[in-house]
Amino acid sequence: MNLEQIVSWWRARTSRERLMVQLLGGIFAVALPLSAYQGAAGVRDRAAAALREAREVSAGVETLRQLGPAPAGVSNEASLRSVALASAESLGLKASRVEPAGAGRLKIAFEAADSRIIYRWMDAMGKRGAFIVQTSIVRDGDKDLVLAQFEIGASPL
Repeated sequence: MNLEQIVSWWRARTSRERLMVQLLGGIFAVALPLSAYQGAAGVRDRAAAALREAREVSAGVETLRQLGPAPAGVSNEASLRSVALASAESLGLKASRVEPAGAGRLKIAFEAADSRIIYRWMDAMGKRGAFIVQTSIVRDGDKDLVLAQFEIGASPL
């Protein structure tokens, strides 16, 4: 289609048809760049979110790197028992029950104690390479003490 054909087509339109075509052209002139901008803005926002997430992961990795290597774990049930009881004794906790709970696992229950001491024991176990599989800490009646039961495991490594 050449320019003469377009001009003759345009002249053949009524003023109402010309107005409609001009309005549609105006709408497209505004909508097309707006649509392109919104698409680009969406891509930019997703890229910014991915960058933030990558920076958070990088910061987490750096924190782990600064902590150093993981502690050498307890390797069997006997060493797990001795580490658990020694840690408890050093904090003043008294075990009321200690029993095996499967391969490389142990169930341990403590007499009523201050919850802060229980949490220190949990921290000590983690620092010694054991892991806590299951926890039950409940308040001992109306007292400010808690009864705690744990299932702990030897390090799988």
